[in-house]
Amino acid sequence: MTSGLSATEWEAFLAGHPQAHILQTAAWGELKASFGWEVMRLREGDCGAQVLFRPLPLGRAVAYVPKGPLGAWNPALLADLDEACRQRRAILLKVEPDGDPTPEAGRLLEALGFRPSRQTVQPRSTIIVDLVGDEETLLARMHQKTRYNIGLAARKGVTVRAWDDVASFAAMMKTTASRNRFGAHVPEYYHRAYDLFQPAGLCELLVAEGRPTSCSGRRCAGPGERAALNTICGGSPTPKSRIWRPSFPGARAGFGASTVSSGASGAAWFAAWEPGTAPTIRSSTRSTAGSPPP
Repeated sequence: MTSGLSATEWEAFLAGHPQAHILQTAAWGELKASFGWEVMRLREGDCGAQVLFRPLPLGRAVAYVPKGPLGAWNPALLADLDEACRQRRAILLKVEPDGDPTPEAGRLLEALGFRPSRQTVQPRSTIIVDLVGDEETLLARMHQKTRYNIGLAARKGVTVRAWDDVASFAAMMKTTASRNRFGAHVPEYYHRAYDLFQPAGLCELLVAEGRPTSCSGRRCAGPGERAALNTICGGSPTPKSRIWRPSFPGARAGFGASTVSSGASGAAWFAAWEPGTAPTIRSSTRSTAGSPPP
């Protein structure tokens, strides 16, 4: 086992996994570490996982592997994860692969005591849109109503530009969260995320403006050959604002073809990161409670 990998060592490992999700990047681990999580990176051959530990009272913790492990599932890696959890007195380990595990991996999880969880941290499914092709090809794949809405946005003067006003975005997210009754991060979280991801080309903060529209979204993509765009979050200042949701039609209408086309972004597909049809996430948990190590 190679444990305790540094951020540099982990990124070198990720170079061999071009489809790795952004939640498995070292930058994401650094972001979570800035807000109370402990980050540990484990590797067994070509299989690896970045695991997050959240401290609990009485010296306990919960462990979470988002969008991982990476590579062919290795029984030894899961055993290493279990041992790491016991060392940190974690009461459970939650694993959410990037898509359903193979039947073999599913049997392995069950053999090690994991069971499917009814609660997920990430959406259970998402919408995947193929970005390969020119603008006409992309539009031709869409429903007629979708093409109409895209044209309507252009006729209504909806424009999108890069935005660096993170404070205003954080305030917008707070307003949206309060209105729609979901949790939002503190402003410092958005500032830290922007500082980590944007200079490295992993994130762009965009604002869509028009009449009566004013909304924003955070678009993230992995470095190098990681061929995906992911919308992380977005909000609007008023209930009546027309929100271009983090779906490809909204991205195309608001952000422009040059932003989301495969040629400009280097991405081959777009993940809306909102409920859709595929791929499904199987969330599995395992209780690791027991006698703590000496």
